Amino acid sequence: MDRDRPRDRLPGALLLLLLALLLRAPVPGSAQAVCAGTLNGLSVTGDAQHQYQTLHRMYNNCEIVMGNLEIVLIDHAQDLSFLQTIREVTGYILIAMNVFSSLPLRNLRVIRGTQFYEEKFALFVLLNYNPNATHALRHLGLNQLTEILAGGVYIEKNAQLCHVDTVEWRDIMRDPRLEPIVGDNGKACPPCHESCGGHCWGPGPEDCQKLTKTICAPQCNGRCFGRAPNECCHEECAGGCTGPLQTHCFACRHFNDSGACVPLCPQPLIYNKLTFQLEPNPDTKYQYGGICVRSCPHNFVVDQSSCVRACPNDKMEVEKNGLKMCEPCGGLCPKACEGTGAGSKYQTVDSSNIDTFVNCTKILGNLDFLITGLEGDPWRNISALDPEKLNVFRTVREITGYLNIQSWPKHMHNFSVFSNLVTIGGRSLYNRGFSLLIMKNENVTSLGLRSLREVSAGRVYITENRRLCYLHTLHWAALSRRRSDLDIRNNKPRSKCQQEGKVCDPLCSAEGCWGPGPGQCLSCRHYSRRGVCVPTCHFTQGKTPTVVAVAAVGGLFLCCSCVLLALLYWRSKKIQKKRAMRRYLERGEQESGAAPPAEPPTLSDKELDEMETLELEEEEEELDGPFGLTGLYPPPPPGQLRPAPVSPPPWGLNPFHVPPQSPSLLSPPAGYIPMNQPGLGTRQGGGCRPPRRSRQESLGRTVSESSEGRGTGSELEPEGGSLSGGSLCRSLRSRGDSAYLSQRESFPPPPPSSEGSEEDANGYVTPNCAGRETDPVVGSMPEEEEEYEYMNRRPGGGPGAPPPRPASLEELGYEYMEPLRSLEASDCAFDNPDYWHSRLFAKADAQRT
Repeated sequence: MDRDRPRDRLPGALLLLLLALLLRAPVPGSAQAVCAGTLNGLSVTGDAQHQYQTLHRMYNNCEIVMGNLEIVLIDHAQDLSFLQTIREVTGYILIAMNVFSSLPLRNLRVIRGTQFYEEKFALFVLLNYNPNATHALRHLGLNQLTEILAGGVYIEKNAQLCHVDTVEWRDIMRDPRLEPIVGDNGKACPPCHESCGGHCWGPGPEDCQKLTKTICAPQCNGRCFGRAPNECCHEECAGGCTGPLQTHCFACRHFNDSGACVPLCPQPLIYNKLTFQLEPNPDTKYQYGGICVRSCPHNFVVDQSSCVRACPNDKMEVEKNGLKMCEPCGGLCPKACEGTGAGSKYQTVDSSNIDTFVNCTKILGNLDFLITGLEGDPWRNISALDPEKLNVFRTVREITGYLNIQSWPKHMHNFSVFSNLVTIGGRSLYNRGFSLLIMKNENVTSLGLRSLREVSAGRVYITENRRLCYLHTLHWAALSRRRSDLDIRNNKPRSKCQQEGKVCDPLCSAEGCWGPGPGQCLSCRHYSRRGVCVPTCHFTQGKTPTVVAVAAVGGLFLCCSCVLLALLYWRSKKIQKKRAMRRYLERGEQESGAAPPAEPPTLSDKELDEMETLELEEEEEELDGPFGLTGLYPPPPPGQLRPAPVSPPPWGLNPFHVPPQSPSLLSPPAGYIPMNQPGLGTRQGGGCRPPRRSRQESLGRTVSESSEGRGTGSELEPEGGSLSGGSLCRSLRSRGDSAYLSQRESFPPPPPSSEGSEEDANGYVTPNCAGRETDPVVGSMPEEEEEYEYMNRRPGGGPGAPPPRPASLEELGYEYMEPLRSLEASDCAFDNPDYWHSRLFAKADAQRT
């Protein structure tokens, strides 16, 4: 029974082993482990043991190396079996100065060659032997390698390396123009197995090379899995295949989308042939190296449908919903500068390139500070760097690659020139995967990176800084994603730093600090004011960002409100001013004697008919009488009415005398008084004539009409109606306008006339009404001065008020009859021929007024 127990356990152990193999086997279309490569060349840091630990940490369980695979200075005692999971390298492979016997890259199928070593090689193998011992590289072990998409092959000076000249490199390299460089390797090498046909990676039958290109039928455009014409691989396959479909490929020529080789990853927008529009693609993926991924790595940037290390020159990096994206710049893009190190034309920051970093906010690549840059390089004719010029890095906020400081000016005790640096991206790493490396700076006492908040990828390596303190207080987990990425050693012990008082300020939180003072805290215990920790936060002491934002918005709103209120106030004052001026003018017109036009009196139909009949008779007759007034009026301009002529009345010698029972038609027209009429005269033995109106409608006039020096006939009536019924004329009034008075004062008084007439300064003979009997009522009244404004009399219905505007063009014609109007006003000496002669024919020496 006891002897059979081991036999019973054997099937169980086999089942467990088989289950483990099945779980370990890759499933087509499953997620692939991607790791970052390096770009260090032949430079190394630390000893051989340190190199191995770094290599193991970076590539353990890795399937796709996104970058370059560099294996340099590895001892023969190290176990490199963890490299057998690598199936693809996007850059180049460098194998140099190693002494292990075999390279276990058994599953490597494709080298894409997106980067070249020495500008043209995708596979570079050099000096893998120890001249003082028997340990050396003997077999490459690249049995599954079937395609190098770009770049050549260089394998030389490997003293014991065999079976590299028996490989058909033309079947592996896609570019037929390139020639492989293979020579000066092992001499006494065993031949290939007879089943290999002369092409092998080693002496055994399992080391035979699998040809996938040179044996294909002419019908195949690329690779094949047999010699028959129907055994061609899909055109998207790379490195061969097991069948004709795009899912049968060993590797993909362009992109691997969940196990299927495709020319492009699913785009963010797809075309809808029904709506003829582009619509968001729910199955979109991003191009990351040679594979399609749902999301880009956290330290990469999304540019359309690709994961990129840096945005192009015409775009800027922004973050939306936690995703870093490239978007076109609205104006000038933030200045991004090319860094130094591998892949750049500068190996270090020195005096020849320091000015290119002026006003840079982003470094595309790396920054290296080496002793040859600070102290100068005589071999390259580069002078020493002025330490003050290092202040140009105060504007830098992001480094997409790594920061490598191995030399620093002696008088500078921290790295405060990087006080605004926020992010170290780690998209390219130094040596063995370092994104922040600070070593052998004897004078540095604190880091001073007060704004650094993230080390996105890579390791932190700080060593051999003998006076450096404060770094033990930092909570590096808040900066780096993995605690194992830290390598901090051989700096000043924490106990000595505490004894010297080099500890964090009490206002700093437990996350630590970058140096002394409240401005170097990684985070504050209480409050932060402009990056400096404070115990309290009062408005009088300083403004928090929230208060500043609220104050800015409130101030802007207050300013806009004040401007709006000022505009409204100005507009209201302007309206009030206009209204006040209008009221002032109306009140002034009323105070000057003007009164609103009264309603015309109501006349009977008979009276209206009689007035219209008399006016028609007056308009139809022409003035051809003994006075000859018709030819005195010039023809009117085109489009205007001719002045109404005056004909002798049918009722007597005096054309202006009418019976008292009917209104006079030749008195001043309704609403019009001549400007040169001085007043109304008196007649003997008669009563005063009632004022005449032409029409019932002419009795009412507007204020605007009366403002032009015209009025109604009612304005001629005396105040209070004090004239008696026996009086025929009113007392003569003197003309009071300034133009008339000034003219009269400038001429000498005329001599008295013996015939009862007098002559004025212009030679006009005026009737002398002296000696005539006046009405006792009128004579007892003092002469009232009539208020005149030259062609601008005020309206009103009372005595002395200016007449309103005529109601029609017909009334304008009566202005030409001013001599007759003045004659009617005096109402005296109508039978005096000298008077009419002086009025109609002026003297030659008369002066015009």
